[in-house]
Amino acid sequence: MTLFSVPLQTENISADLLRFAVTNIFEEVAGAHFILEMTTAGENAAAIVAMPAEQEDMPGALEEDIRFTQQQIQENFHLTVAAAAGDPHPDIEGIHYSYQEALEAVSYQRAGQETDLVFYRDIRDVQSGYTFPLDEERKLIDLIAAGKNREARQIIDQAFANHLNQGIHPASVAKCLAYDMMSALIKGGNLVGVNGLSVVRFVEVEHCQADELPEKLGEFVDLLCEKIRGQIQQTTPVGQLCRDVSSYIQENYQNPDLNISQTGMHFDLTPAYLSALFKRETGESLLGFITRVRLDAAKKLLMQGQSVTHIAEQCGFRDSSTLIRVFKKATGLTPGQYKGIHTEIEKTNET
Repeated sequence: MTLFSVPLQTENISADLLRFAVTNIFEEVAGAHFILEMTTAGENAAAIVAMPAEQEDMPGALEEDIRFTQQQIQENFHLTVAAAAGDPHPDIEGIHYSYQEALEAVSYQRAGQETDLVFYRDIRDVQSGYTFPLDEERKLIDLIAAGKNREARQIIDQAFANHLNQGIHPASVAKCLAYDMMSALIKGGNLVGVNGLSVVRFVEVEHCQADELPEKLGEFVDLLCEKIRGQIQQTTPVGQLCRDVSSYIQENYQNPDLNISQTGMHFDLTPAYLSALFKRETGESLLGFITRVRLDAAKKLLMQGQSVTHIAEQCGFRDSSTLIRVFKKATGLTPGQYKGIHTEIEKTNET
């Protein structure tokens, strides 16, 4: 997969027309050597190239065709078109892998403000120099959706600290990490209907030094979370939502599959976002409330003489051992001890 990144704003030619020119030039020159399909991928002109495995000189021919296309655009339109290419992969699914690699090459290219041709094979080792795990990305997205800028900043600072501890210092790599994080921040805003892209323009990341990036991203986080919190206060009837959540749990606590994830899905909200709203409004965690409702019901059945096994089935616990463990953690007593103590108290009160 090869991606040509055209300038989005030019004085004399539109981006669409420039993509059309790139497509036609590359299709004409590369079509003599390859079977290829041209398409559009976002702002990029994209070429899916079938590269015969038996011909060893094909990668060199592809590079020549890409550079020729760039040269023609420069000479005819006086504009620079950057290009990035993924590695060749077999079979249909290989197109996806190559496309993802080309996108990584584009990110590296933009981070380093490069306009030449970048092959993924040349940056593969550099790209692996930093990591931003999916679970950390997911956590960052959820924190942004909940408007928690302080916790989100901590994740960003830690990620950059890990980057520096690994001894990886090139500014281009640090900016790749920054762009990955900005993508997560924007996704977090989108989850709650806030356009993160409208905030990006207030934060200058492009020309930052590597050591300035965490603070600049922190500014982005603060602005975005402020906007998210403002929208929550204006448009979300949090009190009514929490009352609806409480009613839903009271009606469904007997279902052992009921948890914060299922509750969030029912209300079309992410679990982290709903948990944050519920905690802010009630002072109790959503998971804690679910557990408390189940335990309150268990205590009533326990005093009615029901068996622990039956109570577990009726109160949403997977089995009696789970009920005993949760019960003891919450009360300091086993169900049997709890029943014995309260039975004695009732007898004392009767006499």
